Amino acid sequence: MHIALLCSDLGIALGGVKGASVHLRAVASSLLRMGHKVTAVVASAGPETGFAALAERGLEVRVLRQPRTVREIDWHLSQVHPDLVIERLALLSSEGAVAAAEAGIPHIYEVNAPLDVEAARHRNFDRIDEARLEFARGFAASRGAMAVSEEVAQWVRELAPAGFAVTVESNGAGPEFLAAPEARLVHQIETRLRLGGGEFRIGFIGTFRPWHDIDTLLHAGSELAKNVPTRLLMVGDGPQRNHVLRTAWSGRAAVTLTGAVPHHEIPAHLALCDAVAVPYASDDVYFSPLKLVEAMAASRPVVASATGPVKRVVTDGRDGLLVAPGDRVAFTAALERLAFEPALRGRLGAEARRTVEREYTWDAVIGRVLKFAAALPVRAEGSWRV
Repeated sequence: MHIALLCSDLGIALGGVKGASVHLRAVASSLLRMGHKVTAVVASAGPETGFAALAERGLEVRVLRQPRTVREIDWHLSQVHPDLVIERLALLSSEGAVAAAEAGIPHIYEVNAPLDVEAARHRNFDRIDEARLEFARGFAASRGAMAVSEEVAQWVRELAPAGFAVTVESNGAGPEFLAAPEARLVHQIETRLRLGGGEFRIGFIGTFRPWHDIDTLLHAGSELAKNVPTRLLMVGDGPQRNHVLRTAWSGRAAVTLTGAVPHHEIPAHLALCDAVAVPYASDDVYFSPLKLVEAMAASRPVVASATGPVKRVVTDGRDGLLVAPGDRVAFTAALERLAFEPALRGRLGAEARRTVEREYTWDAVIGRVLKFAAALPVRAEGSWRV
């Protein structure tokens, strides 16, 4: 099958470093592994080095001119003749679904967040009514949507026509996280970061932003350091970096900040961690954290805040430890258990890997999405038929 991956968001470069870019490449890589022909139609290609390996495996990349139009997207679709369009939902952008509908090509959305709410909360976006009209227009032209959480799915249902098909699929992990990282690379990183032995290392992977409850993690690390040598290995960067440095300076735990790291080096960084923390301050988190599934795939025991999307993946006590969002005492206690019970770390890590292998590899996730798309009704003359 020939599949077009469409992303009209200028802020998501195919070869970029942010999580959305990693996600886009992961989907393309999975489809290529399955033997499909894949064309990425994107607003921004970004650094070619970021997707060169995919291009070598056959990925075709087409870049949209701006401003994007239905005609522009229709022209690209007419050149590649895809059997299916999978589009990453973007703000103020219904053109892809409309172009696919007019061309008679099946189209589904991939929805990672309630984008109007997110943009208003974090980027002072004030075109809410216009955005919601565009979302409704796109959903009306599309055949269905894949949402990363039930919370996101409910947002889609509120804007889409009655009976619009929505499936929920958490994010996945690629085969590079299931494979053992190269020992030489792990040693190089350990040497570069000047990491010593005898410490209980707690990993954090992600951007330093308000929705990540970094204060709870820093508090837990400081408290744990009273009883056992502890180091927080914080892989990433972001606007709260200075706050992290100030808080870490006043605490007891040693803290190492790596800065932004290429995604292909994340497995090696995970190998340096005894446990991985995924903290959130409240239970209204709606996104499916990539870092959670990737850490589990790498056999790392996780301590995570029990948000809806997290509870969909992790079963407390079986393949991870869950605590109430924002509960510093419980988060500290969970990490302390892992520090003093190596057998528990091993059991949780092994079971976490099995959970990913069974349900949450990218190939498993995308395979279910393709089955969902294949079963969707076909639109004809303003109605739906199977």
